[in-house]
Formats: sequence, structure tokens, C-alpha cells
Amino acid sequence: MQSITYQPFLRPALPEVNGCKEYREERQLFIRIDELLHTSGLENDFIELCLQHRGEDLEKTSAKRLASIARHSVLALRSNIARHYKSLDHRDFCERLPVKDYQTIWRVP
Repeated sequence: MQSITYQPFLRPALPEVNGCKEYREERQLFIRIDELLHTSGLENDFIELCLQHRGEDLEKTSAKRLASIARHSVLALRSNIARHYKSLDHRDFCERLPVKDYQTIWRVP
């Protein structure tokens, strides 16, 4: 099988917020989940499953289209993990997504 290269967006370090203990614990948990997703190879496996589901032929699909599919697949995976962890429905999750920390941790451009 042809390998798919996926380059996540470069992102600045999260600002340190001194205050609420729950915020710091949640932030650490999200950072740990981010590390696990990145190092485990789960994102690449999910991208391959998405390509198979879409019926994309790697030989005929352009690199630009593959990169787009990869980006959207990773965003969908990360968003759904965060949404289920927070026990939010889709609408409530979308309302909270503009918070900068969520965007940074979950690699939302």
C-alpha cells in the first residue's frame, strides 16, 4: 500500500493559565491525548480507513486531494474524541470550539 504523508499544522505553545485546577487538569489530559494520537499511528490508520471508505484510488488521486482528505479525517477523529470526552452533542461542541485552547490542542486551523 502506498504511504500517505500528513503534515499537521505548526502551532504555537499553549499559553499558561494560572488559576482553575480543573482547567489545568483538562488541559494536561488533552495534551496527553494529542501525544497518544500522534505517536500511536492511530491518525494514519484512520486516514487509510477513510480513504478505503471513500473508495479513493491512491494511484489516481492527486496529492492535493489526499492531503485534504487526510486533514479532514484527522479533524473529524480528534473532534469526535473531544466531543465524546466532554459528553457534548454536536451543537454544544461547536459552540465551545472557538476557544483558542480547543483549537490548538485539537489542531483546528
